Amino acid sequence: MPPRRVNVRASAQEDGLALERLRALGGKEFSRVKGTDPTIAKYWLEGFERILKQISCSDEEKLGCAVSLLDGEAHHWWNTVRRGTVTNRLTWNYFLEAFKRKYMGEQYMEARKRESLDLIQGDLSMTNYETKFLQLS
Repeated sequence: MPPRRVNVRASAQEDGLALERLRALGGKEFSRVKGTDPTIAKYWLEGFERILKQISCSDEEKLGCAVSLLDGEAHHWWNTVRRGTVTNRLTWNYFLEAFKRKYMGEQYMEARKRESLDLIQGDLSMTNYETKFLQLS
């Protein structure tokens, strides 16, 4: 059975409804606490992107939905980014790049890339090897 598709508009009038729909599909708030493992940010983003696959929305709406799930330090961070960025650059792709840079860090991303390239099956079963590879990518 194909995933249920939900039309979400992240306009000012429908923010509450959009957030309710996101949560109904499993959307969780992201409230990064300093010093937290970058893997938490990675898993939040992956979960959010899985939800987006079930929702019919534009890149602009994706951005609005993501921002609506930011809380605490993460929300403060995005407001700072938004105020310091030219409006036409505030896109979904810009958010993804900025989020990864801030919460996953270039060193983290490079380390995961190196680990996946250096991964050796060794004593791991093929299933466990594949799982480990997917966790690193």
